[in-house]
Amino acid sequence: MSRRLVALVALVAGVQFLTPALAAADPSGDPGDVQTLTPHPSQVDLDERFLHDLGLGGIRVTNVKEVIGDAHQICATLKAGETEQQIIKLAISQNATLTEANAQTLIESVEGVYCPQLSPSGSLA
Repeated sequence: MSRRLVALVALVAGVQFLTPALAAADPSGDPGDVQTLTPHPSQVDLDERFLHDLGLGGIRVTNVKEVIGDAHQICATLKAGETEQQIIKLAISQNATLTEANAQTLIESVEGVYCPQLSPSGSLA
């Protein structure tokens, strides 16, 4: 037998010996330190969650595009250092149909969906 053939037979034999061991691994055993990756929600998912939260809070949205744009502006304003109370007063002054409770719901929904890192409680989720 040539040396190449002997090496090939040894290689194939080694692979055959390894294959059953891999197949016999216990899938219920502890996999060790494994991180679970969770996908980030899409912008559409965030928008739908935000609109849903507003509806649950009793706020009827008539201009979806505008309210979503306002939500992002609220996050930017919070990030710039404005307080929730300042934003609530501004929102009420710009929309006479908002009550203070509705404005608070709006701010909390914005923080919970679009900028939870800025929320005093971390997140509404």
